[in-house]
Amino acid sequence: MKLRQANNDDCAALTSLHAASFTASWSHADMTNFVKNDVILIKGEPIFALAIIGVVAGEGEILTFAVAPERRGQREASVFLAEVVDYCVGLGVARLFLEVAIDNIAAVALYTHCGFEQVGVRKAYYNRLTEPAVDALVLALTLRQHSVLSK
Repeated sequence: MKLRQANNDDCAALTSLHAASFTASWSHADMTNFVKNDVILIKGEPIFALAIIGVVAGEGEILTFAVAPERRGQREASVFLAEVVDYCVGLGVARLFLEVAIDNIAAVALYTHCGFEQVGVRKAYYNRLTEPAVDALVLALTLRQHSVLSK
């Protein structure tokens, strides 16, 4: 299955995947706006993985990264993340950032396994409906002109 950029026809599927992955999910209108203004990489038919990346002046930020719940635990996320990183290298991104909830152990493990390092903390960044807000780790990866697929 090949990585590809999303388009307007994908917005309903992206909205559904995001809702299945996050409590505070983004709307169809949000996804339409992201398609216009950011890089949305997707994988699968039907779509099972998405990454939204903002790129400015040689730096990138993964705004969201999701793999369908039924595809987790099968190495899909690490392969997809490596493909996203390689795509960003092709865009000329020198450094890639993201935020992740401190209590999202699986995501933290994924990102650190792929070479992301903690560069900060955002206190009470993620609001939760039934729990106190959770801190976000700010992670960064310096990109090189090689693939991270071997990690």
